[in-house]
Amino acid sequence: MNKVLILMSTYNGEKFLREQIDSLISQKLPEDYELDILVRDDGSTDATANILDEYRSLNILDWYTGDNLKPAKSFWDLVRQAPEAKYYCFCDQDDIWNDDKVARAIAMLENEELEQPLLYCSNV
Repeated sequence: MNKVLILMSTYNGEKFLREQIDSLISQKLPEDYELDILVRDDGSTDATANILDEYRSLNILDWYTGDNLKPAKSFWDLVRQAPEAKYYCFCDQDDIWNDDKVARAIAMLENEELEQPLLYCSNV
């Protein structure tokens, strides 16, 4: 089984977080892929931690918290903490993903040589 790991940094994201996570877990992946989500909270003071706990209790994601590092350093910390996966996706807490976003990325990347790191990004 091939793993896709979504890395998300949150900070006071309660307003959009549920819709975002729901869009992540609705991804339609190729048969031989599974999706995991790792979230790093950047010291939220709103209900973000409660929402993340709810999804963790459903075994949908894992998360941890730390000092407020701001987005770039928070994502860097996520990369350092991330378990091994075939593909890594970076996700903002207020994005809503179409259900084929990850599958389209995999399809593009699978057409390339995997002997070197590859980056896929979209313009929207």
